[in-house]
Amino acid sequence: MNASASKNVRRYGQYQLGASAIVGWGAAQFTYIALTNDTIMMSPDSYGSWVTHFQAEWWSIPILLASIMHVMGVKINGCWRWSPLIRLIGCLVNFALFMAFIIGSGHSTLGDPMVAFGSGFAILYVWFIMLNIGDLAQSVKKWR
Repeated sequence: MNASASKNVRRYGQYQLGASAIVGWGAAQFTYIALTNDTIMMSPDSYGSWVTHFQAEWWSIPILLASIMHVMGVKINGCWRWSPLIRLIGCLVNFALFMAFIIGSGHSTLGDPMVAFGSGFAILYVWFIMLNIGDLAQSVKKWR
């Protein structure tokens, strides 16, 4: 591993890698099903009316791309000095999208499962964001 690699990724990288791989895989399956079937993927009763105003692909593709960014940032840890920024952007995008799901589902009639599911991942991404902000600060200090 590179000498400039983040200690947080060395210690907690497997959690970040695993969580974003799971989220990315889920988003990829969601996107594939939404593009190949004519069924309604996101019911207004579960996700809320303002979330379902956009098609399912508009939600799943950014989640997939943000997960890929996060995974790539973990994999190139320290080989490029801005790898913490890649991880941070991926985490922020996924956190924002999960918060949109939580808020939308909280205002719907059948949204409790999505609120619980989304809250778990949102809390996990808050932890990742805090780790990656610290890594970015160390990277900026080191490369000044």
